[in-house]
Amino acid sequence: MLKALRRESNRRRYAKSPYAWLFQPYTGDELVAIDCRTTRDAGGAGELFTIAMVKVRQDRVLTSGAQILHILPRQALSRKTVFHLQLEGVDFDAMLPCDEALEKLLAFIGTRPLVGWRLESGLAVLNQYLERQLGFELPNAQIDVAQLHMRQLRRLHPQVELLPRLSQVARQWNIPRLASPEALADATTTALIYMRQQRALTASG
Repeated sequence: MLKALRRESNRRRYAKSPYAWLFQPYTGDELVAIDCRTTRDAGGAGELFTIAMVKVRQDRVLTSGAQILHILPRQALSRKTVFHLQLEGVDFDAMLPCDEALEKLLAFIGTRPLVGWRLESGLAVLNQYLERQLGFELPNAQIDVAQLHMRQLRRLHPQVELLPRLSQVARQWNIPRLASPEALADATTTALIYMRQQRALTASG
C-alpha cells in the first residue's frame, strides 16, 4: 500500500518532467531480471556498486542484450581490489559517471516489472542513488523470486525457516552455473528459476 501511494504521489509530482513516463503502467510482455551488489575494498578505500540487467520475454532470457553498469561513488579502490575486479571482467575505463549510469539504467528497464533474488535488499542501495540523483525510487512492479520459492517450499515443508542460497535453488531446478560475470550470472539464473516456477505452477493448476 505504501509503495502504491508513493508511486501515485511521484506520478503527480513528476507529471511534467522528463521522467513522467516512468510512472505509467506497463503494457508489454517483458520483465527485467536484475542483480545489484556492492563490492567493498578490503582496505576500506572505497566501494563499487554493480547492477546487472537482462530482459525476459515470455519463455526467453535475452542475454545478448544484457547490460552491466558500475558506480564508483567514493574514493578510489586499492590496486589489489581493482586487479581482482578486472579479472572478473570489470572495465574501469568504460565506467560511466553516476548520473549517466542511472540514466542508462532507466532507459534499459523502462516501466517493465523487475525480477530478482532477495530483490528488496538489492534495490535498497540502488534506490538511494536514485533518490539522491533524481529524487525518486524505482516505481516498477517487483517480483522477488526468493519469496516465491519460500512460499512454495513452506507449502511442502511448513517447518522450513532458512532461505536456501540462490546456487542451491538453481541446482534444484537443474540450472547449471553460468560462465558470466557474477552479477549477470545471478540475474540470468534468477530469471531462469522464475520461468520454471511459473511453468510448474501452470502445470499444477
